[in-house]
Amino acid sequence: MRVHPLLLFLCLLSDGRAQKFSAITFLRVDQDKECNMECSGTPRKPLCASDGRTFTSRCEFLRAKCRDPQLEVTRGPCKDTSRCVAEKKYTEQQAKKLFPQVFVPVCNPDGTYSEVQCHSYTGYCWCVTPNGRPISGSAVANKKPRCQGSKHEKVTTREPGKTDETGLVVDPQPAADEEDISQYPTLWTEQVRSRQTNRTRAPSSSCDQEQQSAQEEARQLKNDAVFVPDCAQGGLYKPVQCHPSTGYCWCVLVDTGRPIPGTSTRYEQPKCDGNARANPN
Repeated sequence: MRVHPLLLFLCLLSDGRAQKFSAITFLRVDQDKECNMECSGTPRKPLCASDGRTFTSRCEFLRAKCRDPQLEVTRGPCKDTSRCVAEKKYTEQQAKKLFPQVFVPVCNPDGTYSEVQCHSYTGYCWCVTPNGRPISGSAVANKKPRCQGSKHEKVTTREPGKTDETGLVVDPQPAADEEDISQYPTLWTEQVRSRQTNRTRAPSSSCDQEQQSAQEEARQLKNDAVFVPDCAQGGLYKPVQCHPSTGYCWCVLVDTGRPIPGTSTRYEQPKCDGNARANPN
């Protein structure tokens, strides 16, 4: 009998924090095998999903639904003004039933995205465009960034002090245009940079070493927000990297693990070049 990966994840999760990473890894690998269907040649027919996203084909919707079984098709096209509300409702359901650390967006009274978004589980906040896309370089820890002239405000995390111990780069940078969105989510891309910069090791160190270090860091800090990379054979990084607690995925250079600008997606895997390298042979 086939055991649904989500059920297995919840069973392993109930055994305690020590097994949480193995559960997440299994879930992610299992989903990669079953949900990575090819949709490039399928007929284009836009569909609106229950989380407010528009999919260009039924194949793309089914690929996303494979990863999130609660996803459903709604009647008619998605309304831009209600996209944030739909996503908020959907992620709140996810938080209650499955993952309390999932990111839930904040919406304005008119249904658009608030210019400042925060992830209460980690204490990070960042600026977004009116349609909810994160702005590169705007993420800060334990306070709100300056978006359109707003002032810094203190943000209380669910576990105060945890984020500061990771050594992340948290200084705010000027907000960029939507076209400049590149290495979001800053939370884990900066985390990887910090870990690689501060570690005294050769530049050619493998993904396996990075993975082991991240798992140890997460264990010591007892912080589920620590990003743990997925590795391929030969010490390379898998071209698609995901952060389970937020649902974001992005493409990387397989030899260095560096995020590729403009590739981040949510609740689905982006199409990545498996041969993209910083140092081509």
